[in-house]
Amino acid sequence: MARKKRILFGAVDIGYRIDTYSKFIEEYFSDHLIAESFSKYVLPQDHFKTQYTYVCPVYHWHPIRVYLYCFCFFIYALFRFDVFHFLSGELILTRKLRRFEMQIYKLLGKKVIMHFVGADIRSVNYLDWKSQHMEDYLAGKPSPESLSLPYQKALIQDALDYADTLLVSTPDLLDIIASATYLPVFLNWEHLPERTPKAPYPPLKILFSPSGTRTKGNQYIYAALDRLKETYGNRVEIYTPGYDNKEHFQYSTTRYDLLQKMGSYHIVIDQMLIGWYGLKTLEALAMGCTVICFMDSKYQKFLFPHSPIVEADIHSLYHALEQQVSSWTPPHHTHWIQKHHHISAYSKLLQEIWIG
Repeated sequence: MARKKRILFGAVDIGYRIDTYSKFIEEYFSDHLIAESFSKYVLPQDHFKTQYTYVCPVYHWHPIRVYLYCFCFFIYALFRFDVFHFLSGELILTRKLRRFEMQIYKLLGKKVIMHFVGADIRSVNYLDWKSQHMEDYLAGKPSPESLSLPYQKALIQDALDYADTLLVSTPDLLDIIASATYLPVFLNWEHLPERTPKAPYPPLKILFSPSGTRTKGNQYIYAALDRLKETYGNRVEIYTPGYDNKEHFQYSTTRYDLLQKMGSYHIVIDQMLIGWYGLKTLEALAMGCTVICFMDSKYQKFLFPHSPIVEADIHSLYHALEQQVSSWTPPHHTHWIQKHHHISAYSKLLQEIWIG
């Protein structure tokens, strides 16, 4: 029997992908692969209970300790692992040594997958322009800002030069790396609390809980919600953590609290800026919520048939909310999620990427 290959997932677990990938390998590819993980950034346990094989909490250790640990782990990893699947543009060593690190992998015949998820290669300046000029964007006016900043362009070039496979998690990132492969976000059902029946309405319960101020189009959503509350009063109940301190909050609620909230709310608003949906949309759908999200027409070809997402932009968001106030009915999304956003649907692609 051929020796099992070892794959390392790291080093920043945006979207909690590593646990999903590792368990999938254990269930489907255990004859060929052994998965381990390495994380530099570990969320507090009250936010989400993630576990990794190796951790280097850069925000809690002294920089010298971080550098020594990462260098020793890099040497160790060269002997232990055959495949490296890096998420969010972060490798084991420091960013200044990234090109050197990737050259070593290439020299030793290691397989390297670079998996980009958004902020790693998407310029914040571009997002700021889009946020402030969304009407111009919808009218087709080009942005004066580049899609990627210089340090992000260097990361992309290194990935193009040395990685075996490039993956992106949303179709808009293909505008930045056209040669990448779009791999949708997957939902891990084990992470969800038990689903319970929704409370009767009115009031119609609406949730908007961004993790930051840049990627969701907050000002447009807050304006629509304020207008809705003014018009319908007690017929709507709106939950918007971070609203009173919207310049400075990061994680406005823990992940567990958010998932529990979704279980009792009817509507979840994802975003009005990026133009695609993410993990929060899938979780909300799985918890029986109706999701409203801006879906950019440029990427409609990537949208799976019979999508349950209510599409809206900054002009139509209020009207979409009004329609839900007047005619919300319990949705049924399970089949669509299982068909298109369960990792097992992509087993052939992942087998090719990881095993070859």
